[in-house]
Amino acid sequence: MFIKDCNTCWCNEDGTSYFCTRKVCVTDVSETPEEAVEEIKRKCIPDEVFELDCNTCRCSEDGMSFSCTRRACVPEEKSENVYLNRRIRATSQAMPKTCTPGQEFRMDCNKCLCNNEGQDFSCTRIDCTAVNNNGNVGVRVKRDATTQIQLNCEPGSVFKQGCNLCHCTEDGNHATCALKRCSDKDTQEESVLPESDPSFRCNPGEQTKRDCNDCSCSADGKSVFCTLRLCDQDITPSK
Repeated sequence: MFIKDCNTCWCNEDGTSYFCTRKVCVTDVSETPEEAVEEIKRKCIPDEVFELDCNTCRCSEDGMSFSCTRRACVPEEKSENVYLNRRIRATSQAMPKTCTPGQEFRMDCNKCLCNNEGQDFSCTRIDCTAVNNNGNVGVRVKRDATTQIQLNCEPGSVFKQGCNLCHCTEDGNHATCALKRCSDKDTQEESVLPESDPSFRCNPGEQTKRDCNDCSCSADGKSVFCTLRLCDQDITPSK
């Protein structure tokens, strides 16, 4: 049994002929003109009926060729190996603050001290832009107005007057201070930082706390290095 167009056909017992149903077949209209049927010269089993793509073929009596129906077959899409290349997005990580353990060094106008592990460092908190009188350096955040006062202080030291933070200039004859309005309570609670005193000394390597920052005494015992975190009192404006 085989299919011819929309009809079903049966071969007779001796294989010399066949008969089919007589349905009226509607030929599919194809944009591509059908090619003329060609007899394919290829050996096959005499009178064998077989499938070739979507068409039914019949071998000739001598087994030297075969002819097929003329359906337009839709070629099967060959599945190709698809390789997915996954790109790993490099995460942007902050550069580690590596340094020589215990080393003291300068960063701009500030002194810095490397920790014992050599994986972090803390620095003095001098406002270098104010010292250099250059307002266009770096990313700026909201700051209080400053004023410069004349006094004798330890060059590069940081101290407080009332509730205001002051930075001693490199010549030791002036200090730049913030101009926050201090309340009486602030004045009573805040005192001049001890390292502003030229005779200030601390225990080398001693760890202390200042507001929310961690501080370390320098190797010579004359300076204090603190981390640069913004504490609540630095962020919240005074009322």
